[in-house]
Amino acid sequence: MIQNIKGYSYNDLTLVPAEISNISSRSECNPFTSDKWLPIFTAPMASVVGVDNLDKFINNGIIPILPRNINFETRKLHLKDQTWVALSLKEFKELFIDNAEQMADDFRTAYFVVVDIANGHMKSLYDSCVIAKCNAAKFGYKLTIMTGNIANSKTYEWICRYAIYNDKDKNRKCAIDYIRVGVGGGSGCITTSNVSIHYPQASLIDECYQVKQMLLKETKTIKTIPYDVPRYDYEFPKIIADGGIRNYDHVIKALALGADYVMIGSLFAQCIESAGDKVKNINQKISTEFPLSRYKCFYKDDKGNWWGYYTEEFIEHLLEPWKEAIENAIEKYGEHDIDTIEARGRYNIKLEDFKGEKFIGHIDVKFFGMASADGQKSIDGKKKKTAEGITKWLPVKYTLHGWVENMISYLRSAMSYCDCRTLNNFIGKQTLIVNSISEIHAVNK
Repeated sequence: MIQNIKGYSYNDLTLVPAEISNISSRSECNPFTSDKWLPIFTAPMASVVGVDNLDKFINNGIIPILPRNINFETRKLHLKDQTWVALSLKEFKELFIDNAEQMADDFRTAYFVVVDIANGHMKSLYDSCVIAKCNAAKFGYKLTIMTGNIANSKTYEWICRYAIYNDKDKNRKCAIDYIRVGVGGGSGCITTSNVSIHYPQASLIDECYQVKQMLLKETKTIKTIPYDVPRYDYEFPKIIADGGIRNYDHVIKALALGADYVMIGSLFAQCIESAGDKVKNINQKISTEFPLSRYKCFYKDDKGNWWGYYTEEFIEHLLEPWKEAIENAIEKYGEHDIDTIEARGRYNIKLEDFKGEKFIGHIDVKFFGMASADGQKSIDGKKKKTAEGITKWLPVKYTLHGWVENMISYLRSAMSYCDCRTLNNFIGKQTLIVNSISEIHAVNK
């Protein structure tokens, strides 16, 4: 059966400002959630996040998710530090179903888990999440679950109605706290082009949000709802717009359409601080490996070239031959001999040279979807199934701090146009219009 309905992408839409805004400056608008984060998660991708750069995202107000290519034991340690961690469904069951009692370290224990699978339409996934939430209630720890991905708003409704458990106080709750919405839209994903599963992302977010509003309305107007389920007395899953974010305006549109959070992969991979493997000038066939750990304080010049400074640790490493020369001179000639003085002089010259700014040039990063051959190999060293992702080289464009500063400024600007001082007033409460083809080309620069 063919449904003759239209679905829209982010590029099809623009946001209509309020008739009159009572906001005098964008600085009056607060683009952060109630717990002081930007409404943005990193995608759990090896090209984006690793153990070494978690703090860089945290310090910039972005919520990182440790991906599945990280050693399982390492991820378990980070789980105990209340870091968001991606798990396969098998790993999730092992921890929170098969060994649930062992996860109860103390009464303060809280875990933040992404059950990271491609097909979020499987009933068995939600059955497992319900069991895990029951176990968490039984053994006295908090378990926050994000899962997905889904590409049907009726799936969101089903989760709200049926993925339900009773906590230790017999209160009914939804087992899913966050649901990733979107299939096939990511720049590293080829599911849609090969499998044909997809729903236009902007329309999908809007429809899931409308389902949430419908269910909220039911709780206020009737005591019971269809399917013999009591009235809702629990929160519905937060909507995560996942895939297809290509620019700042896409983040803004996703929030305006009703997403509680946005998940970003390729844009973060193009930050100098990303976890992806980097080389210099790959498009110029000068594939020189770029060791990020040697540098600090990056900046980009007007010609697109990167510059940076060596870290103190790397400078110490580079100076070892000159240190050794000083020690040999002291041992051979004494502390105040001319040869020792000259050795110290050569050391100081090198020290000043190594402290100066260093030209790096153009940098490219290896980006791949976690369902790609490279993504599968990054998890367990081998390709196990037909790939539904691709690998490509992307230019490194900005620092994470620079991107975040721009995002904050643009989001505040959009909120000021729409007369919204808080995210709660902005998310899902805006009017967007569908543009003509000529207008789409005119505004999407």
